Amino acid sequence: MEYFIFSLLFFVILIPIVLGIVVPVYKKHSKVTGGVINYDSTMRKFVYKINLSYQQVIDLLNTKNAYDELSCKIDFDKSVIRFSEYGSHRDYYFQVQECNGFSILKLEQVELIGMQSHVPYKINPFIVRKLQAEIIPFSKYSF
Repeated sequence: MEYFIFSLLFFVILIPIVLGIVVPVYKKHSKVTGGVINYDSTMRKFVYKINLSYQQVIDLLNTKNAYDELSCKIDFDKSVIRFSEYGSHRDYYFQVQECNGFSILKLEQVELIGMQSHVPYKINPFIVRKLQAEIIPFSKYSF
């Protein structure tokens, strides 16, 4: 009987949750990156090429849209962005390095929080759509 209940729970509840929530998150992440890895092996650091100044980046991140999957709050004193979704969040130090005609946006996770979160997998689609960012190889622009 216990095996039957476990099987029922597994096939009726857990598999649909994984297929309906988790798999689409990973697919969207992979589609946006196009095979380019713009993060370190633990997904704690990200790099992007953007054609915006520091102030334009801040203005766009502070603009709330109905289609944004993540919300963000910026702490200018600490240079930290908090990306949030459904109660879970991740904090990232941010740096905008202005170059000749473009900028490099660097994000580094402040600390690993114990709870599970899909925020790291939603950062790439969010930043690409919000800032019209280009995914660039982490190995070339690592920090």
